[in-house]
Amino acid sequence: MSCFGNGSAVKLFYVREYGTMTADTISAAASGSTFADAGSGFISAGKFAVGHIITVSGFATAANNGKFKIATLSAGSMTVTDIYGNAVTLVNESAGPSVTIFQEGGIPANPQFKPIRFVSEGLSPNINQIESNEINQARQRAPSRGGTYSVAGEIAAEVSFASFDDLIEAAMQSTWLPRGSLTAITISAAASDDSFNDSGNGFVAAGFVAGDIITTSGFATSANNGTWLVTSVAAGKIIVTNTDGTAASAITNETAGETVTVTSSADELVVGSTERSFAILERHTDISADYVYRGCRVATMNIAAPLGDKATITFGMLGTKAEAYSVPGGATFASATTSDMMVTTNGSFTEDGDAITYATEWNMTLDNGMEAAFSLFQREAYCVTNGIASVSGTMSAYLKDGTLWAKVLNETETNHVVVLEEGADSYTIELPKVRYTQGQKQVSGPGAVIPQYTYSAGYDGTTTLRITRS
Repeated sequence: MSCFGNGSAVKLFYVREYGTMTADTISAAASGSTFADAGSGFISAGKFAVGHIITVSGFATAANNGKFKIATLSAGSMTVTDIYGNAVTLVNESAGPSVTIFQEGGIPANPQFKPIRFVSEGLSPNINQIESNEINQARQRAPSRGGTYSVAGEIAAEVSFASFDDLIEAAMQSTWLPRGSLTAITISAAASDDSFNDSGNGFVAAGFVAGDIITTSGFATSANNGTWLVTSVAAGKIIVTNTDGTAASAITNETAGETVTVTSSADELVVGSTERSFAILERHTDISADYVYRGCRVATMNIAAPLGDKATITFGMLGTKAEAYSVPGGATFASATTSDMMVTTNGSFTEDGDAITYATEWNMTLDNGMEAAFSLFQREAYCVTNGIASVSGTMSAYLKDGTLWAKVLNETETNHVVVLEEGADSYTIELPKVRYTQGQKQVSGPGAVIPQYTYSAGYDGTTTLRITRS
């Protein structure tokens, strides 16, 4: 064992603190107060665990819906009590309706930990101090006491592809979904121009764009089912090549009629309101000490693109509790990704549709407006409350002409699109509605004039921020 803890031996991992499953295979039985799943998904799909509180909804019988505590659990069966451990009476109801079971809080019994690649981390209990105001004969103050506390701190990392997608998803409070997806019986294939055609003119509305990698399925002719590179998109036509850019000569004429699905491989996030809670495990492997930070939510997320350097991402975490932790024997630990860091010599920055090749810095912060809430007679935070999402940031660019500065003076609405790339992998960060709220331009002698711009992003009717991975 090491004589003291060393930062090089610290490993960070995380696991979702709750699970949810929705299925039409779940039934209820009065005998034993039991929920049963014919699909045996309570452990694999729901990640449920004994002792945790669940919320059940979707049963036709009201008595089977509500909050319960899991008493016993197997893949296909769970017995429940009320949340205090007292007996409850369920009503016999066969499977059929779509039933949702949601688990509140708690680390799964056999957690599947995922690693966090990081440069620095500072998760700590943020303790409010209670001071005595007593005036005593010694004219000296009594020791202060620790009051309520929450967990707070930042996890800073270098951007690398697919390494932080769960945390980015949690920050956005949304779910990665295909950027383009269309299922219809109006889609045909044409060999003459290597195209897929939709008489319903749905391709543009579905979100497909040139450069997408798409997958087609459902055609009767197997050669028309596959993966392709999109070279052009119109409402009723997508022209493709093979993914390596060679002609898609395998495409065969086929009329519409089959139920065909076209899906983009690019996934995107918009700002939503689906909160996710994590337990973050901090392992000091050199001194065999493990600590867990509970109820952690991504309160803020900053993405920065400095000049000629690494792109960075910083997650500001806010949680409810910190404690020593004994890793259960059934816990598993996934391997970290090995994707290279993204650097700012690759990628692009577009402002209001124009390529800005003279920018020197760009950064963006998403703030979810979260706060820790407290209650009587317990030290740790009762919960973390959600707030209004806001997005702001700064950028700097050479004073090439008066275009950007005029937008400061005139409060002109614009938009930002920043692309971070490494090889074939990329993240596209889009702010569809931006105004510059402040500009600072200082001349202090010979050399380039580089104004700094402060901006605020706003809601455009769909989202304030969109992130696409491809």
